[in-house]
Formats: sequence, structure tokens, C-alpha cells
Amino acid sequence: MSEEWCARCRSHVGDYKSLASLAFTGLDGNLYGNSDSTNFPVTVEFAKSAIAAFSGASPSSLTLNGEKFIVLQKNDECLIGKCGRKTLFVYPCKSSCIFGLSVDTDESMNATNGNAACAMLSEEYKKLGY
Repeated sequence: MSEEWCARCRSHVGDYKSLASLAFTGLDGNLYGNSDSTNFPVTVEFAKSAIAAFSGASPSSLTLNGEKFIVLQKNDECLIGKCGRKTLFVYPCKSSCIFGLSVDTDESMNATNGNAACAMLSEEYKKLGY
């Protein structure tokens, strides 16, 4: 994991307040960076299983850090899973994959804006060749 990519992830989380955490991996699952690996421990194994969902049947759920995210949506552009107040976003790009997490609070429902943030980041990184 690169400190440059971790700093980039933290910067994006600062820019997009609806995101609680953000991680980037390669399409092979190797971790580039993570804004908060303690609370959002995206592992190579987890990344590989999530990325594999885009080339096969949609899983009914993904388990991250002991939490089971029920898959609500999967298409060519993204996979969205929900676990209580948390929403997981997976956006594959050209050579990388974006993993985002939003957490709804009593004051703010962040899932819609978190999804929009990950979609914008996906488009931006695709244009850059990632």
C-alpha cells in the first residue's frame, strides 16, 4: 500500500463529506491505498471477490470486517451493498477499482451522495487511465 494513494484517499474523503472511507485497488485486488484501513479493512481477498462479481453472477452479499452487506444493485458500472446504516460502493475502472463506504446518520442520509461521489471519482480515474 502506498502512502501517496492513502493520502489521495483521505483527500477524496475530505472533499466528499458523504463518504466515510475510500480505498483503491488494482483489478487484481492489490491494495493501492485506503483512507482508513482500521475501520474499512479492504483486503486483497475481499477486493478479489467483489471485483469477480462483475464477471459472473451477482452475489447476494459481501462480507467486510465481519459485516454482511446485502447486494442491492449490480451492473457493469457498480455494485452497491447495504448493511444497516452503512452502504458499500464498488466501482471498477480501467485498471483499478474504487471501494467507498458511506454511513447514514440521524442528521444525514449519505448513501445517495456517497454513490454519486464514487461515480464521479470513477469517471475521473477512467479518464486518467486508471
